[in-house]
Amino acid sequence: MQKFPTFIPFNSWSFSRLDIGNGDAHRHKTATSRHNKYGKVGSIFSPELVLGNGNRITRPDLKFKLVSIRKKFLGTIALNHYYEEGAESADEFISTWKNIHKGKFDPKDQVWFHQFECVIVDENSGGQQPLPDGRDGERPHGPGDSTLE
Repeated sequence: MQKFPTFIPFNSWSFSRLDIGNGDAHRHKTATSRHNKYGKVGSIFSPELVLGNGNRITRPDLKFKLVSIRKKFLGTIALNHYYEEGAESADEFISTWKNIHKGKFDPKDQVWFHQFECVIVDENSGGQQPLPDGRDGERPHGPGDSTLE
């Protein structure tokens, strides 16, 4: 039984960039960095849109599978994984991080880097299947990738 949340919250910036497998080049977010760990590899979650007024909208029709969870330095994520995080540049990632975290960005901070893929949940078999676009769950990693960067 899964002991982690079945929903992961995203602000509107992140939510609008989630890769839902439809080929939209603007929706390329396949990772999220958090101070807390939000599951384990293989966990299935639905995104939860957190609005500015604190209200939440859950999308149980969208399912994502965590394919990798590692501790990384925030600076490494900004330099090597900004695109996976949904940003077009390291500067955009840093600016977005600061907006979420009250202006604070310390490249030496260690955070949990969660990588995920959109999946189809086959309720008849109980198994998960990747989207039919050829992705196999493997993700490219930056230079010097290790358990902690």
